Amino acid sequence: MRCANKSLPGSPDAPLLWLAADRCMSAAEVADDPVTLASASWVLGNVWRSTGREEDAYHLASGAVALLEPYLDGDQDAQALWGTCQLHGAITAARIGREGDALRGIDQAMGMARALPAGSAHSWTLFGVANTEISAVSVQVDLRKSSRALDAASAVDPDAVPSVDRRSRLWLELSRAYAQQRDSLGTLGALRTGTAVSEESMRCHPLERSLVGWWPNWSRTAVG
Repeated sequence: MRCANKSLPGSPDAPLLWLAADRCMSAAEVADDPVTLASASWVLGNVWRSTGREEDAYHLASGAVALLEPYLDGDQDAQALWGTCQLHGAITAARIGREGDALRGIDQAMGMARALPAGSAHSWTLFGVANTEISAVSVQVDLRKSSRALDAASAVDPDAVPSVDRRSRLWLELSRAYAQQRDSLGTLGALRTGTAVSEESMRCHPLERSLVGWWPNWSRTAVG
């Protein structure tokens, strides 16, 4: 199964990913609209974070948050993108070891998520309470706080996440937390559950592949 939308540098689709992100930002700059610019920053920032430009990605997310500040009163699209960029900044900060910034970003995003109508999720970023809770798990894993990650995961209701891809991501993050604790059974169990939720998402994610290779006695067929 081909995983074009989840490629990383070195895969056949990486140039296409860069081209799409660059054109997205160029179009947003022409539009000169804060919400559109923040949306493009989120897209480009995710590409930068996945390709080793974490500091640039963090500053891009922070700039998008600042750009949206004057437009938050009553504009749910602006509010959701503001929260989304806070999450992006939090995960990026965690990747580069900036714990305070990472936790602050999660807190800010959760405050906004809870201020939005109950059960709401942004149409394409899926920003809302459930997505923020999953991102909180990701942050703790990236900070290598595996016990905190497992505690954070226990508060997530997977059925409240309006995306099978995001639901499978929760189990992927759990598997990473178990792997940090050298718990092979927990890691494998979480990978199996994530695969049952969305086999395509798990097959396509490089983190899943690295976890499968982490323990040499695992059967690669066990998780698809």
